[in-house]
Order: sequence, then C-alpha cells, then structure tokens
Amino acid sequence: MALYKFKPTTSGEHLFSYITTNLIGKKNINQVYELEALQIGGRQHQLSTYYIGILTANILTRCLKKANRIVSMFEDEREHQKLIIQYFQRSLEIPRTPYGADLDRLATLTLEAERKSRKGIISSIRSQFSTTKVNYCYICGFPVFEKPLETQVKMQLEHIWPQSFGGDSIAENLLPACPTCNNEKSDMLLWQNAHIHSFTLKPDPSPQELENVGKRLRIAQHRRDIFEYASMNRTTLKDAALAIGSVNISEISAIDRDDAVDFFNFSF
Repeated sequence: MALYKFKPTTSGEHLFSYITTNLIGKKNINQVYELEALQIGGRQHQLSTYYIGILTANILTRCLKKANRIVSMFEDEREHQKLIIQYFQRSLEIPRTPYGADLDRLATLTLEAERKSRKGIISSIRSQFSTTKVNYCYICGFPVFEKPLETQVKMQLEHIWPQSFGGDSIAENLLPACPTCNNEKSDMLLWQNAHIHSFTLKPDPSPQELENVGKRLRIAQHRRDIFEYASMNRTTLKDAALAIGSVNISEISAIDRDDAVDFFNFSF
C-alpha cells in the first residue's frame, strides 16, 4: 500500500512520515482499511484514507503545539526533550518502548519541526524564483509576476508543506502561487483538513451548483492528487505538483452523475 509513501523533504514531512510508519504502523493502517463498517456506502478506500490522514494530522498537530508551548516556557533545550517525551506518554498514551517507535527519535523530529515552523523565507531563497519575468500559480495556472505592472498579479511563494506544520522555507518546499490560491489553501495540511465531510450535492447537479463549490474544496482535490502521485511514484510533493501541473479549478464535473456529488465524486 502506497499510502503517504512520498519522499519527505521538510522537517514536518519527516515527522509526519515517522508518525505514519513507525507510530501508527502498517498493521494498524491495514486494520482501518479492513473495517467492515467502511464497506458500506461504496467509499471504503477513500474513507479509510480519510481516517488515517485525520489521525496522523491530529497527532502531528498536537505534538507541534505542545512543543511550541514547551519551547516558549523553558530555555534549557535539555528540558525540551524530556518534557515532550512526558507529553507523549501522558497525553498521547504512547508507552516508552512501543513496537516500531522510538520516543527519543519522535521527540527530536517534533522539536526540529517546531523550530523550522518559525523560520521565514530568506532573500537568497526568494531570489531563486525571481529569475523569470513571469511565473504561473502551481494550483490554478494564473500568471504571476515578481514585479507586476498595474494590471498584473503579484507572485507569492507558497509552502507546499505548510510552514506552521514544520514546512521548511527552502526552495524544495516552495512554488509560485497567486494570492487567491495561497490565501484559500492557507495552512491546509492534508486534503482531509478541508472539511470535506460537510459537502454533498444532489445527483447530476446543475452547472450553477457546481460553480458554487468552494475554492478550498477544489484546492483540496488538487492537493489530494499531488499526495497520491507522490506516494505512488515515491517522489517529493514538489516534484508531484510539477508533474501534475496546475488545473482549471474553475471547471469541475461529477464522475458518477447518477450518484450524489461528494468530495470523492467530482474532478476537474
């Protein structure tokens, strides 16, 4: 199973990968995919992936938030490692020597991701994206400019793995984006974090109903494609984003027009 087997680049991705592979583990992931209850409704694979993503994102987010609190309260770095491990044991209920996981390693990855979440983009990195007159938003393909004229759109650099979740501000984690897509994506970690469960349309919806689908949901669909490509091909998320390319997020259609249109039943 290629679930989240993309090549990690940033500190946050390394932490995410460790949680998925070593803390949750293949055995538990397979158990979720085999739940009989999820066979009901014809969305077993999609919903299994959804729940695994939510679990991993929840653990990662809580670890980073706790690490930030510890770092802000205690200056001694030796205390940071000890206190975050105590948090793993008490609040996350992870034993000291769980099968497949090393709490010292988990603590190191967490603290490194927390540190990187506080570092912005430096000028030498930003200049690497300013060598061409025009770039294109990696999500919607709209032309963006480092030095826009009056009618042009200012280029922004978007963290593919969100900075707030340990996404290093390095070239390997940045791509040009238009302000609208950058703002809508914001700090979306996984497509699962886009409140996809609250979206459903009737079968064969009208063009107007499809047009009203929120842009954040459309961006989440694009992000889902990026993760799936990266996991299947063992590439970085940036390489996957470049391979897939931008999409016309303004035009979507139902896959199965006889079924209700939820997040798993529309495409660009």
